[in-house]
Amino acid sequence: MKIVLRYSIIVILLLNSLVFPQVENVPLNHPVYTFLKEMKVKNIIAYISEDVPNLSRFQVKDYLMQVEEKLGELSNTERDFFNRYKVEFLKTQRIFFIPKKNLVQVYLKYSPTK
Repeated sequence: MKIVLRYSIIVILLLNSLVFPQVENVPLNHPVYTFLKEMKVKNIIAYISEDVPNLSRFQVKDYLMQVEEKLGELSNTERDFFNRYKVEFLKTQRIFFIPKKNLVQVYLKYSPTK
């Protein structure tokens, strides 16, 4: 009985680590950081924390969505960079739940590239 209990605890601990994966961070040498800092300087992005050196892919995606809202303020070169990063970080279809006035709105954006 003790052996079964020990093995079940070990299995539960191993499965628990598989169920909750870690967030994938963007490498520090990725050029998207330079782009996002330039967007902060141009006041297209309101705030980027300088204290945390690396961002998760989800955070980069959020910042790129903010840039997309003000796409008209970008130069042609910045639009080219934005389009490259858009393909890399925004290429999958996601469902976003955004609370607004106690309602939940569902947005389907960025369908997969074909």
